[in-house]
Amino acid sequence: MKQVSLHRTISLNSIIALAKDFGEAIAFHYPNSSRGASSLLEQENLSYQVWLDETRTLVDEGIASLERGEGIDGETFVNQLLISVSSNLYSA
Repeated sequence: MKQVSLHRTISLNSIIALAKDFGEAIAFHYPNSSRGASSLLEQENLSYQVWLDETRTLVDEGIASLERGEGIDGETFVNQLLISVSSNLYSA
């Protein structure tokens, strides 16, 4: 397998042309690609952790509300949810 080092942005058509010219598999090396992937993974993990913390807070608030007797029954909740969803669908 031949290695081709690309130091500029090229189009997919150029990549296909290179593959046809070589007539065999081509391995592309992108410098810093592993660092970029690692950074994206770290950002994803951070975003997930923020979402998880926010969700836990909301669940805790919901449980406290129920313990204070502020909850509504399931049928009322589902009916309100259906009304909300249907009004959002028709307003969009």
